[in-house]
Amino acid sequence: MKSALRSYYVNYLGIAILGTVLSGCASKPEQAQFSRQIAQQMAASAVPGDEKTEMSDYQINVGDELDIKFNEHDNLNAQVKVRPDGRISLHLIGDLLAAGITAHELEPQISQKYRELNSSLNGLQSESDKAYLISVNDELVVKFPYHDHMDQTVKVRPDGFISLSLVNEVAAEHKTPEALEAELNRKYLKYLKNPTITVVVKQFSSSWYEQNGELVLAGLDNLSPTVIVKSFESLEIFVAGNVEKPGILGYRPTLTALGAIIESGGQKQGSQMGEVVVLRKGVKNPIAMKLNLDDDDNGSQAARNVHLKPFDVVYVPKSAINEAGDFVQEIGRIIPPLKNSSFSFLVDVLRNTTSQNAITTQQ
Repeated sequence: MKSALRSYYVNYLGIAILGTVLSGCASKPEQAQFSRQIAQQMAASAVPGDEKTEMSDYQINVGDELDIKFNEHDNLNAQVKVRPDGRISLHLIGDLLAAGITAHELEPQISQKYRELNSSLNGLQSESDKAYLISVNDELVVKFPYHDHMDQTVKVRPDGFISLSLVNEVAAEHKTPEALEAELNRKYLKYLKNPTITVVVKQFSSSWYEQNGELVLAGLDNLSPTVIVKSFESLEIFVAGNVEKPGILGYRPTLTALGAIIESGGQKQGSQMGEVVVLRKGVKNPIAMKLNLDDDDNGSQAARNVHLKPFDVVYVPKSAINEAGDFVQEIGRIIPPLKNSSFSFLVDVLRNTTSQNAITTQQ
């Protein structure tokens, strides 16, 4: 990678700059110390591969609609929308965080939640407490030990009933085989002296069972969910700072930081194109990357070829980034209209000004 392309992953960039903004009246010695501190914190390294974003790398965002399928238990299948807090809610396990990670990263997290639920249930109950509940489409064998000519094999109808000789229709759905046996024995006492009926589930269509009055789903320890992003919020990037038309642009895989600046009307006079910052949403914390897009730098062509990712923020400073608080000051100005959008991760930069992890280093 050409030396002109220097990528800086900043641990405390947002905190340090914001501190200068909020102080408002820092002295020149303090500004000099601030500049030295930022320079030390910006460790130069090669920019990660500038491959165009693939949908397999797409990070789930607020407002995205997810289709979650379970081959083992289609009754757990769900279509959910990512809430403003970045979470989704799934049957039995409740809420879990989805925003900021890919679909492939979400899948094992869902599996783990169901495994934890299964472990907690098994830890509290004994095997003897479990009782299968009859479901629609189950095939039952109703046996009469002392009247074997009356043995019948029946299938539970969609309405939950079965049809038997003499007693006609009997509700079977949601009952245990033992409960159905007891009911049939009572009904057949009108016709048989000693019915002693047994019910055997020959084929079952459900994995639900009852445990101490609670409905429980079997097989939660071995689920393999598939997460599909069915629809997503419009992919966008934001251009801020010393450009003619700051604002939101539609994302496309070929868009570079320089291209986004040009589409925003170009940089204004006096802009520090060698100090352009790309703020990117990380899995936990935002990541800041500094690019040299200065025309006067012979090696800047490599920086021009770095492609943006969805919801990147491109900031063009009007003074050196390690000498002024313009970066976070500008972010502070744009947060109000963006706080409920896909760029809401920027709010965390300002909220965490006392934290040493507002902006983290990517490993």
